[in-house]
Amino acid sequence: MACLRLFGRSIAVVESPHPAVPPEPPPAVLSRHAQPAVAAAPQAVPHPAGASDSADGDPSPNAVSIALWSLAGLTIFLLCLIGAVLLARHLRPKLYGDQWAQDAFEAALSALRNGDLSEEKRREAAAQIVAFGPEKIIITLDKTAKIVGQDDSFQFPTIIIKLLAEQTAHAAAFAPALGSDRANVRAAAAYVLREMGSAIAPATDSESVDPELLAALRRAIVDPNRWTRWYSIETLGNLGRAAAPAVPDLIPMLKHPDIQTRLRTVRALGRIGPPAAAAAAELTRVREDDHDQAVRRAAGEALLDVNLPGLLAAARQKAPDEIRELIDRLQSANEFESSSAASALGKRGREAADAVPALAQALNHPNKWVRAGAAESLGLLAIAGVDISMVMPRLQRATNDPDPEVSSAAQRVLQRLRAPSLP
Repeated sequence: MACLRLFGRSIAVVESPHPAVPPEPPPAVLSRHAQPAVAAAPQAVPHPAGASDSADGDPSPNAVSIALWSLAGLTIFLLCLIGAVLLARHLRPKLYGDQWAQDAFEAALSALRNGDLSEEKRREAAAQIVAFGPEKIIITLDKTAKIVGQDDSFQFPTIIIKLLAEQTAHAAAFAPALGSDRANVRAAAAYVLREMGSAIAPATDSESVDPELLAALRRAIVDPNRWTRWYSIETLGNLGRAAAPAVPDLIPMLKHPDIQTRLRTVRALGRIGPPAAAAAAELTRVREDDHDQAVRRAAGEALLDVNLPGLLAAARQKAPDEIRELIDRLQSANEFESSSAASALGKRGREAADAVPALAQALNHPNKWVRAGAAESLGLLAIAGVDISMVMPRLQRATNDPDPEVSSAAQRVLQRLRAPSLP
């Protein structure tokens, strides 16, 4: 109100730019004998409205003052108006509390599910929902993911999965959803976490993973719902070495009656790598005895990933001096030297049997010529009678190498050995 009064006063001043001239008092009645002591001063003639205050057209100091007062009043009025709006926005959540938060969440959920909005708008909505916390995440997953039909088909819109999975900084907020009493919520949370991938644990130790999230995933791998179980196991595999604390929980899953559960568990242990060495004995059993061929093949590959550093060290130690020297050259930082050693080992026949683990490791070398040479040498060693069955899964995987030189070399080797290649 003070702002309005000040503004009104300024307007009133503007409407009357010249002060009112008081009326001249009536002349005193003088005696006919009296004479004025001083000659009357000429009366000032008031300026007509709009006339200039000075002969040269410059505004008088009084006009400038009036303009400044008007501008100040208008400025104060606008500042008061802006302040009132900002204050209302600040106080609204406090005044309305939970109702305001609920309205904001429902608006964000509606935007996330609205296929007519741009992806950027829906991305903003996903970020808002995740920022509200676990409770709102659970509601969102419940309203967007479904498990339907007699075969428990899992339905979850791809775009919503993508947008939620981009919120990797809030991965831990999905942990409570893994313990929901609704299967669709648990499966959806596990799916989103799987899609987040290794971004959940950018480092290589378990301390980089939120303890509550890791604990929730360890519980979820025994979930009665297959989707939740599968996606949780795959999420642990995506964590790599950071999932090492979950290895004791994964080992019993190698005996699960469901083939897909066993297959995903084998692959997860392989991706965890050397920290999963405790699973080596059980992986060996699976490689030999599992009734599913895909599981047996995956177990052989995982066993190599889990044991490779130890196998390589043991093989190098018992290798002849010349072969040991070639193994060291194969692991050299000099790519030309490594490529030369990879090709040379294949020509040594059975004498180079202890180089098989080193050649298998070289299939992941950053240089394509080293990878291609390692594949060719493994084929030559197999033809010479060296047992390379343990590294066959890696050789088969090399047929999908992005470089045609490497993939062609691996395919030629497999054709010579009459072994099936991966699709």
